[in-house]
Amino acid sequence: MDAVTRTVEPRLLQLRPTAHRVLIGGRLLLTHNERREAIEPYGQRESWLLALLASGIDAAELEARVRESWSDDAGQIHEMLGRLIEADIVRVLPPAPAVPERYERTLAYLSQFAANGGGEYDLLERLRKSAVVVAGVGGLGSWIAAGLGCLGVGQLRLVDCDVVEESNLNRSLLFREADIGAPKVAALAQQLAEHTSLTQVQVFTHDLASDLLPAGVLADASVVISTADKPAWVIRANIARACITRGLPFICPSGFRVGPFYLGPGTACVMCEHAEILDRRPELAAVFESQERIPASQPGSAPHVAAAAAAVVLQDTLRVITGIAAPATSNHIWIADSNLQASRTDRPPYAGCQFCADANLRTDTCD
Repeated sequence: MDAVTRTVEPRLLQLRPTAHRVLIGGRLLLTHNERREAIEPYGQRESWLLALLASGIDAAELEARVRESWSDDAGQIHEMLGRLIEADIVRVLPPAPAVPERYERTLAYLSQFAANGGGEYDLLERLRKSAVVVAGVGGLGSWIAAGLGCLGVGQLRLVDCDVVEESNLNRSLLFREADIGAPKVAALAQQLAEHTSLTQVQVFTHDLASDLLPAGVLADASVVISTADKPAWVIRANIARACITRGLPFICPSGFRVGPFYLGPGTACVMCEHAEILDRRPELAAVFESQERIPASQPGSAPHVAAAAAAVVLQDTLRVITGIAAPATSNHIWIADSNLQASRTDRPPYAGCQFCADANLRTDTCD
């Protein structure tokens, strides 16, 4: 038996699901990251081998099949397999743990970021053990909650005090016409249970504009995402106070605007901008205060607005939970306009922010 095959015999061999494949005439080009291998000629034998590797096959079983079907070509097959392993286009994996089939493509996606063979299972496990708070589950919040469930987040905690209205249905995900009049958290939890049953969902009927957060909402949370916006700055202040005192990562997206993602000391929080605005223009304090006493305006909305912002939030939340990369909205704000022209601007911490700059924040407004 060839030395390459002999060293990987107790392992699973798998063609990387994300490897790019282009067949030009009788030549197959395989690319992963900056590595490339060509298989030429690409005929019946090579097609047979790649089909087995695409599904993943134990090395010992592969060796037996080679002897059975292509014994005269075993040397060429071993040489080709060795080149693909060397280029990391074929992975040598330890025995894979059993996971639900619904995570198969998530694992393939995570494999791009795994530091070692089979590391995507560790990344998925981090998602499965995480608890994410979604405060405000209307248009944007419902898209985010649904996406987190699809990713495999183990626990979702939904916080809201509103009921489903017919006008919510033009942008909210998973709500049905039959849910009109029902509490948003209960209706969304029911739909998540049917679509994403492996994610545990807890509901908290609570007015986020009040000072206190419900008991248990933040306990052992991994990330807090607040999309509630009436009144926006009051709710953001309450979320910032509660999360910063506990050292919890949090973000408050709205519209086509996401960030900054607070990660701890040295990173900006959502209230840094508020503090900087008021220091530059103190007269606006009265404007902000008056907005809290009058009915909020109702801006137009559409599903693609929520979907676009949710995509950015989901990417960065995935990064925070798994550690595969720093979130793009840490100390930055992502903004898009109606033409989908997007930009990312700097948002460094502001020394005058009473929330993230003060190490002695009170903790009596947290659960």
